Amino acid sequence: MLRAYAYQGLDLELLDPGTEEELTFLLEAQHLELEEALERHDEVTVRGQPMNPRLHVTLHVLVANQLLADDPPETWQTVQRLAGLGYDWHNIMHDLGCGRRGRALGHDRAAAVRS
Repeated sequence: MLRAYAYQGLDLELLDPGTEEELTFLLEAQHLELEEALERHDEVTVRGQPMNPRLHVTLHVLVANQLLADDPPETWQTVQRLAGLGYDWHNIMHDLGCGRRGRALGHDRAAAVRS
């Protein structure tokens, strides 16, 4: 679920996630804390580690495209399984996009369950 109905003056409900540009925009809207860094093309620091916000959003786009295409179908099955275990949507996207590398990129599995 999106946290905002409008982002940068655009009504998010009117956007088509089937187009790469609009899907990217929708996913950027879910990362309001990265808006300024995305505009400036700056890195940010998360838990003491540098993070590229454009790469972060791109990770979400890649996973969202898999889900939208249902290819592979195991992606959606994994989302359902992780959600059933109590993981939040954002961290599920990280697990799918990073796999085991998620922790190395600042993804904390224990924090995902707590949030």
